[in-house]
Amino acid sequence: MKKTFTIKELVLDEENMAYGVQAVSFVPEPAIETNFEYYAMVRPPFWKWVADPPTQDNTRDFCLKHAYGAKGDKGDRIYHTDEIKQWASENDGTFIPGATMFANFSDNSSTFNGDEQMFNCRHRLERITSLDQVPDKVLNRVAKKNMTYGAEEMFFNFEIANAKKKQVKGLVLQSHQMIYRPDADGLGNPGYNYMTADTIKKLHQRYGYNRKITFCHREDVTGSAILLDSWVEEPDKETDSNDQITRWFLKYQIIGEQLWAQIESGKVKGFSVEMIMKFANLK
Repeated sequence: MKKTFTIKELVLDEENMAYGVQAVSFVPEPAIETNFEYYAMVRPPFWKWVADPPTQDNTRDFCLKHAYGAKGDKGDRIYHTDEIKQWASENDGTFIPGATMFANFSDNSSTFNGDEQMFNCRHRLERITSLDQVPDKVLNRVAKKNMTYGAEEMFFNFEIANAKKKQVKGLVLQSHQMIYRPDADGLGNPGYNYMTADTIKKLHQRYGYNRKITFCHREDVTGSAILLDSWVEEPDKETDSNDQITRWFLKYQIIGEQLWAQIESGKVKGFSVEMIMKFANLK
């Protein structure tokens, strides 16, 4: 059966106390490293590099690679905006001197003609209007590169708050954060899971202060750290109109020498959570 890229909201079962965050893990690659606004997907930043006309004797190597595919067959390839920006470094001598269209490429237009970057190029980039037009393999490729779908740049928040006291603090979860999962719907389909601000606040309230701690989701290091504080920061709608994200933070004092050595060396870069949730709209 063909797998379908999916997006599912996760919610808390308020009648079942087994649901919620079961443990916090200190990890080298936290999921929250990638900031992804769910509602920004109204205009997904994907483009089709339209190859028309077919290849000719004088077709540039650049176009053969990006517009037609490795074997030279017409491919109408689809790319993310960030991938197109990276093309600026592939100048094989055919770019117009001083042209910076690829480097400065943005989502502010609906069509981009190749001749803006290369003399007499008859190819063009056309804006994709819906994620339904983007093949799963492209979405998976972009997800693996940690690229967003039109939201802010990378968001990262984990730091040593007090080295002398061995205290650390960082972001645990944030609303509408899209987290990639190989099985995002319980049916084996890849995609993203996200939670609303209301769910983040409920998880914070239920979490409490006496929970399990792990290292990289494997080693139980409960007892190696003391949870000092757990708080939620909500947007001030009067002053922060561009930031409507609800964020949940934790602060720990580390008492285990081995765990502190991992943090101090930079091998630990954030928090991850182990939790039991359910999909929204499922009875």
